[in-house]
Amino acid sequence: MFSALPMLAARSLRRLSAMLAVLATLGTLLLASAQPAAAAVHDRLDQATSFESSNFPGRYMRHRNYLADLLPLTNEWDRNDATFFVRRGLDGNPASVSFESANFRGRYLKHAGYRIQLAAYVDSQFFKWDASFLPRPSRYSGQERFESVNFPGHFIKHQNYQLWLVKDDNSIWFHNDSSWRPVSPSAANVTQGRGECTDWALYKRPDLRSIVSGNAQEWTAQARNAGRPVSKTPSQGAVMVLKGGVMGAGATTGHVTYVESVQRDAYGNPTSFVVSEQNWNGNRYPTTRTIQVRDLPPSGVDFIR
Repeated sequence: MFSALPMLAARSLRRLSAMLAVLATLGTLLLASAQPAAAAVHDRLDQATSFESSNFPGRYMRHRNYLADLLPLTNEWDRNDATFFVRRGLDGNPASVSFESANFRGRYLKHAGYRIQLAAYVDSQFFKWDASFLPRPSRYSGQERFESVNFPGHFIKHQNYQLWLVKDDNSIWFHNDSSWRPVSPSAANVTQGRGECTDWALYKRPDLRSIVSGNAQEWTAQARNAGRPVSKTPSQGAVMVLKGGVMGAGATTGHVTYVESVQRDAYGNPTSFVVSEQNWNGNRYPTTRTIQVRDLPPSGVDFIR
């Protein structure tokens, strides 16, 4: 009788372990069902979407200096950099998707040298392959993984807070690092003030608040009257003022933008510049675009320094 006790104890322990495993599974299922499931990527075609890390909650895919990183979002600019429009795959495969930047329109996430970066669209098959990804299910509810179209078995994954295209090693750590929760971003609706171009320019240049007001096209004269320097050439930190009807500005109001950066040639002459703005092409939230200096007309454009 006494010799049977160890066997009975072992059986009881095994049964207890099995029951605990079942309870843990049920708890996980209940917890998952309590969380709102995010829509699949294909359900978000042409919608503004952000992608939150599975194992680093609060950190998102975002572009910074045209490279893709995993970062927390602390302000409106961060949130806009982490917002992408889900497009049908540029490669033409109905199962694939591509990710167009919401604030750098015409630029897409793609891999180059295995690094995920933001690059301007190029009408080549190689670019289309590099910028197309196949959504794959994650083991976590409401999340997906993104496999390269032309590098099968390679997924968008974060490592050292950067995004890379990495070959799946079938580990749980890799799976977690390559799983993403698609969510509706607040960035698509973030505006300054009423969403007007003037609201954004004053947000970027608060020093002008007591100097300029009213329609954008009136700002140049107001700045000059206040003794502020006004130029015909772009410089970083300047406010670009467009007269009514110039370069697509409102016919009766004009338009203002903020110069984020200026690109120069070997002689220091400006060749192009990046502006941020609101209320351009109907977008009431901040967007950016690049303007070529050669495209500026001889009149109707000024830069308040």
